[in-house]
Amino acid sequence: MDAPLRPATDPPSEEATSASVDGGGGESRLERFESLDDAMRVMGVPLENHRFFRQFTAAIGVAKYYRTSSYIKAVRIDNGPALQIAFGYTNGFLPREEALNASGNTEPWPSARDRSMGTLASCSRAREPRIQS
Repeated sequence: MDAPLRPATDPPSEEATSASVDGGGGESRLERFESLDDAMRVMGVPLENHRFFRQFTAAIGVAKYYRTSSYIKAVRIDNGPALQIAFGYTNGFLPREEALNASGNTEPWPSARDRSMGTLASCSRAREPRIQS
């Protein structure tokens, strides 16, 4: 059974570590999560979406998860683009076929970020993705 949800505004846990994900220097520092389950619990991802996010992150291969102000940053093992896992959608898939496979063949949408694609989860209650026009 999943642990109770904590709002994303809670302070980082004692066990949390910080790291500069985007390089050195003056970049922002992000809290690192111990696991995807921990990240989803802290960020308040709907329980209906947990299985969906677990399945595609396992298939793609994620090395680390970080907390941002509005999504979970999932850093890939293969150094591909980081996935942005939000409450009800994810973007950062390359190519389109990766998004199709991740979503169970639901039509992906072009993300506002770079050339990546996004997918909706079954419960997308919080925010709708910014779709590139």
